[in-house]
Amino acid sequence: LGLAHGYSASAEQKISLGVDETLRSEYYCGNLPLDRLRTNYLFLQPTNSRPRHLLLLYDRLHKNGSWVLKDEKIVFVGGRWYISSLLERQHRSKVDRISGLMSEPNSSESSFRFPGYFLNDQCDGVYESYVLHHLNWLKRDFERRDGLLEDDDQRWIQYLLSGENKETWKSAASWFLSKNK
Repeated sequence: LGLAHGYSASAEQKISLGVDETLRSEYYCGNLPLDRLRTNYLFLQPTNSRPRHLLLLYDRLHKNGSWVLKDEKIVFVGGRWYISSLLERQHRSKVDRISGLMSEPNSSESSFRFPGYFLNDQCDGVYESYVLHHLNWLKRDFERRDGLLEDDDQRWIQYLLSGENKETWKSAASWFLSKNK
């Protein structure tokens, strides 16, 4: 996962590259401060790696700027997990942005990806220990709150249990499965 950085061409470069400014402004016409950067890539390392916080971040970026997760890396250092995420802006037309639709609704390029999407196949066990730790943490939250969990915590667990590695997480999330029967 390399460092991705934004690119903002000068007026001369736009002309020489044949970039139409109206088309360019259509892609970046959002009201978010991030849109003013005019970048197509974000390389992030959130300070809090709790799944519901990552889910909130990925959701907002996806819904408000058409950002799609392209890669992730995870490391465990000093008793903490650090997840680095690479996101790419998927360009949508103004009409699609206003209506909230993606230009290509069935395209895997424009699909929302949950935190951990690219970490499932990591062979060093770091992602597995991250998931097991957070499932245990959520179980304790669940027990303390009389069977209640935040919506995004539930979404993340449901994602884990619906993926190709669902058998891996089934026993660690049995408390959640029994609640939802």
